[in-house]
Amino acid sequence: MRLGPGQVQILFAHLQPHLVEGSVTEEPGRIESSANALMRAATRLSIPVTYALVPGGDGAPSPIDPIATFADETNSFVADVAAPFLVDALRQRVDACKRPIMIVCGIATEAAVLHSVIDAIEAEYRVIVPIDAIGSTSDRAERAALDHIGREGGEMMSTATILSMLAPDFRSEPGASMLTLIQSLSQQD
Repeated sequence: MRLGPGQVQILFAHLQPHLVEGSVTEEPGRIESSANALMRAATRLSIPVTYALVPGGDGAPSPIDPIATFADETNSFVADVAAPFLVDALRQRVDACKRPIMIVCGIATEAAVLHSVIDAIEAEYRVIVPIDAIGSTSDRAERAALDHIGREGGEMMSTATILSMLAPDFRSEPGASMLTLIQSLSQQD
């Protein structure tokens, strides 16, 4: 099933420098590259994005550089929670988007990503997790979380697959732009 850009929204959960740099299950640079490609696709295709942030690190909570430019007071929510949907304002934001498909990226897979996926599925969203835009400090914990996500009905895909499903005709726009983003990902390998 293709992903209609008008049906999709993206949640970036805890993709913050001090957390991403601790990932051992996916290279931090790959997580940043994948999040950047998804953010660029969101900009090109008018897909709404929401940021769940936690306190910590140096200074005020902010997302990783590749996606930070688009964070503002209307789409960014800070709270000490592993489950972003517990933040009422965040939940109201994603529901107000009226987009039934949610792409969830984040750190850590066994906390923010898992809780976001479960809560979104319970709220009747179709949820997709780009496996190269998530990370954890433990291989075993991430494997268990991904198994749990799959059992709950979450779908795992690569960022390249998601981009191709958003606009599969690479002969014209917006597909040509998605192909460029996919190619930029392969240069990271």
